[in-house]
Parts: sequence; C-alpha cells; structure tokens
Amino acid sequence: MLSQGKGQVFAPDFLISVAVFAVILSVFVVSWNSILDVQLGEENEVSLYQSAERSINQLVYYEGSPEDWNEDDVEMLGLATEPHILSMEKLEKMDEISYETQLSLLNTQNFYLEVSNDSETFKQIGDDDIEGDIVMPFTRDMLLETENGVERVEVTYTVWS
Repeated sequence: MLSQGKGQVFAPDFLISVAVFAVILSVFVVSWNSILDVQLGEENEVSLYQSAERSINQLVYYEGSPEDWNEDDVEMLGLATEPHILSMEKLEKMDEISYETQLSLLNTQNFYLEVSNDSETFKQIGDDDIEGDIVMPFTRDMLLETENGVERVEVTYTVWS
C-alpha cells in the first residue's frame, strides 16, 4: 500500500543548493559580460589601428590616384612623388580639400597630419583637437621636396575614436 506520510516540500539542503547555484550562475554571467566588453574594445582598437596604418602608408608611399590629382578629381590621396619622398605641392593640394572629403578618402572618423622637422612645421592638416578613448599616433621619417631642396621630416598621422 501507499504510504500516507507527509514529507517536506522545501528541505533546507535544497534551498541552500539553489542559493549556491544562483550565486555561481550570477558570477559566471558577470564574468562573461566583462570578457565580452574587453574583446569588443580590443576589436575596435585593432580595427582602428589597421585602418590608420593603411592610411598613413597610402599617404607616404603612393602618389595617389590619378598621379597628378587635385581637389576636383582625387580618387585616392597620396603625398609621395616616390616612396619615402613627399611632395610639398601635394601637401598643399590636400590642405585645399574639405575636411569631410579628406575623412572620406582616408576612410576614418578623425585625423591629424603633421609634417615637421626639429626647426619648423611644414604642414598641419586635419583636426588638431585630439580627444578620444583610443588615440593612435603613427610616425614616419621621410624626405620632403620643397622649393629650397629636400628636407628630412617626420610625418605624424594621428587617429582617434
């Protein structure tokens, strides 16, 4: 026959095990979200780095498209007459292009480009109000063709988001 005895519906050991399980589950969820946030931040940083590196290399190693581009027909910005030699004329042309067009051609949200040496700054292009969570400066040592000859310069290209 069936036993008619009554049992406890919620035993203390069952309640304790549910509480322990809930604590472990909440620790896991919080940890998981933290890991995902860090990974997404790193992906954004890597993406910004790769995009900025492509842009600086495009500017300093290539002539652009077409080779004798101007603000009306530029398809791809390039400041070099040959690799490692920049053209002051192309820097001037780039400065004449609107900031929005520059951003579009460089495929970036913000940028600042400075061409200088120890004694003078030859050109500053872009937004010099550099503020953001992620700031990436790139520096290249180049030669610059000027009216006075060839100068050694440092090109600093900074992007941020």
